[in-house]
Amino acid sequence: LALWPIAFGLHYSSTGARLVGGSSSCSGRLEVLRDNSWKSICDVNFNQKAAEVVCQELDCGAPKEYRAEMLGQGRGSFWEKKILCRGNEKKIFDCPFTESAAGHCTERNNVGLVCVPYRLVNGSNSCSGRVELYYGKQWGTVCDRYWDLQDANVLCNHLGCGYAIEVPGQARFGKGSGEIWRDNLQCEGDEADLTKCPALDYGSEECTHWHDAGVICSDQFALRLTNGTGVCDGRLEIFYNGSWGTVCDDSWDLPDANVVCRQLQCEMPVNAITPVSYGPGSGHIWLDDVHCQGNESSLRDCRHQTWGQHNCRHKEDVGVNCTGKLIIIYNISQCISLLKVQKK
Repeated sequence: LALWPIAFGLHYSSTGARLVGGSSSCSGRLEVLRDNSWKSICDVNFNQKAAEVVCQELDCGAPKEYRAEMLGQGRGSFWEKKILCRGNEKKIFDCPFTESAAGHCTERNNVGLVCVPYRLVNGSNSCSGRVELYYGKQWGTVCDRYWDLQDANVLCNHLGCGYAIEVPGQARFGKGSGEIWRDNLQCEGDEADLTKCPALDYGSEECTHWHDAGVICSDQFALRLTNGTGVCDGRLEIFYNGSWGTVCDDSWDLPDANVVCRQLQCEMPVNAITPVSYGPGSGHIWLDDVHCQGNESSLRDCRHQTWGQHNCRHKEDVGVNCTGKLIIIYNISQCISLLKVQKK
């Protein structure tokens, strides 16, 4: 009887966390064991830091994505607590939690999570950085020897970051620590992920962290504001999977608009405009039910429905009004020139 979770393909730790209904033991709907029963987690009570803790607790690496209703609707009750992880906890129940103010959650609010055994560290965004692999319950790096675009394309594609445009070596993104897990990778290019590529056995004794591999992916994801008064005002459109589309205004609020304005290097928004004030768009409605904390570096890092899944029409396309373009000063001479202009 004690082995029934293994028989059904469930994966969970002794503290009572598991992922159910996914394609592997490291993906699925998140459930926690509390008061002798398994309970779902409401999406508004969960964040990126909590996802990082769960993935490592389950020996699954790092979160690739998490959002509500991503992997099927759950059954039973919710654990109605807001989880406040810092990201360095070993287990989900090591994290602080408080009473949730979310109100009633439904099965549409179940948190789904996909963990992967690799991550990009110290890059300018989530699609660039030092390549790290999770193996033997610890993170390690990849040697830059024979690291090339073909290898990096496999990684970028699986992370949803497009294709590789640069494969910097020699610790461009800083030296890592711990083991150097992979050396002499020989990907064909059609592998599902890096762990499927031929390579030397885990652990390299012929490479140092001065040769940690990095990658810069194309990140086929971009934002723009259209049909407004300028680049910081208009209907929000997203370039994804090769085409421009819009965002539905369901659940849209000021923290969501904050992320958009920051990503576009605009000042903070005057308000979050819903319903749309810039006319209907066309093509795909890429995102619905966006839930940002407000401090994410990119809209893609916020919780949302599956790409292209929505119950909206283009009359619900969201718009954003930022206060203006930020002035980015690159050198002291530019600063002096700006000061002279202001004095005039």
